[in-house]
Amino acid sequence: VWSALLFISAIMMVHAYSIGKTMLCIVFTILGMAIVIFLLLLFFSLISDSVAYFYSLYREIIFRIY
Repeated sequence: VWSALLFISAIMMVHAYSIGKTMLCIVFTILGMAIVIFLLLLFFSLISDSVAYFYSLYREIIFRIY
């Protein structure tokens, strides 16, 4: 709790924001972080599925050849 208060106080003093603008800034920052994490998870899921698809395709080709 104390760290959060110090963090809020530091943002207010450095940027000369009011308490409302500080809270809005913190909410948008957390929202932006959540969006970036979601996009990274989506990207790694896409890469994982692509690798699995091409591995399956490779195994099918090898199976058909031999």
